[in-house]
Order: sequence, then C-alpha cells, then structure tokens
Amino acid sequence: QQAADVARKHKLDPEPQWAVGDSRGLPALVGSHTFDAAFTCPPYFDLERYSKDPRDLSNVGEWAAFRKAYREIIQHTVAALKPDTFAVWVVGDIRQKTKPSGYRGLVPATIHAFLDAGCVYYNECILLTMLGTAPVRVASQFGGGRKLGKVHQNVLVFVKGDPYKAAAKVPVEEVAVEQGGATWRADGSALVDATGETYDPEWENIT
Repeated sequence: QQAADVARKHKLDPEPQWAVGDSRGLPALVGSHTFDAAFTCPPYFDLERYSKDPRDLSNVGEWAAFRKAYREIIQHTVAALKPDTFAVWVVGDIRQKTKPSGYRGLVPATIHAFLDAGCVYYNECILLTMLGTAPVRVASQFGGGRKLGKVHQNVLVFVKGDPYKAAAKVPVEEVAVEQGGATWRADGSALVDATGETYDPEWENIT
C-alpha cells in the first residue's frame, strides 16, 4: 500500500501494478506477461523475519529448504523476463547462528541459481551501508573469533541473452566520470574542463 501511495503521489506514468502473493507461484501471478527487467533484494534467510506467514522465505527454517525455494523463484523470474534483459539482485552473505558460525554462501547460491537458469553473471558492485553499531560489535567478535564487521551488500547483475541488445533497449544519454581533471563520457570521449580540450573516442587525438 505504501508503494502504491508513493506511485500516485509522484504521478508515475504508467502507474505500477502490484501483485501480492508467493513468489514460488509467480507463473500464476503474472500469467503470460513478460518483463523488461527484474530488481529485488530478497530475504536473507533467517537474518530478519518479515512476517509470520509460513510461506515467507524468512520463516522456512532450514537452509536447504530456503535454497530450494530460492532457486525456484529465480527460475520463474528468468522465465518471465523478455529476451535480452537484465536482472539485478541485492544480496549479502549471512552467518550460521550456531558454531562454527561460518558464512552460508547466499551470494554464490544466487550466482549459481542464475547460471543454472540460463543467465550470464555480468556485473557486480558493492553497496556500502551505514556503519551503525558495527564498530562496537566488531571489537568483541573480532577479538574472540576473528569475525569482521559486514558493512556492505553485493549488487549482482545478470543478463538473459545479449547484454548489448539489453543495454540498447534502455539508452543512457550520458554517463560522465570525472578523473584527472577531465570528464570521461560513456562513448569514450573526454573534456578537460580547465582548458576546453577534448579527446576523441579513440583516446588518441586531442583537439
């Protein structure tokens, strides 16, 4: 409801349509519709419980059961994507709550599930999160068991089909990165702001 209210407030056009249900039943929820992209931040197993609904993946209880359902959802998601499209998953690893307290491997589990569904693992970037209480917690957990404090999540990007065709569907007018006093653009050209000099896309000639 909150998301729907935000959409109306900002007069999004077209206005999103919301389907509420179990993602394992995605084919029934979306029918024959196919989609241009997928973006989500799924439950991190038992790190946080989002509801008391037994269908909620955060309530599954067993890691093996979670992975099975998780893989099924990813397979359904990929099947619902149009050819030559991107899927973005924001995930982070979680530790076992009992000894030896190792990482469960949610990030590699996500990658393998997408690969098995026929996608290409295309990009990864790191999303830094607030430090919060991490500096306080890490003082004791590192001293006792050499556990680091996690203050990031992994943004995993997959592509179904051809990444260049997928990119062409959503043209970017300009992506500029400032470095060394120059602004480097997506097409490979650059502008030196101080002098007005420009470089051609081959990065060889100056004009």
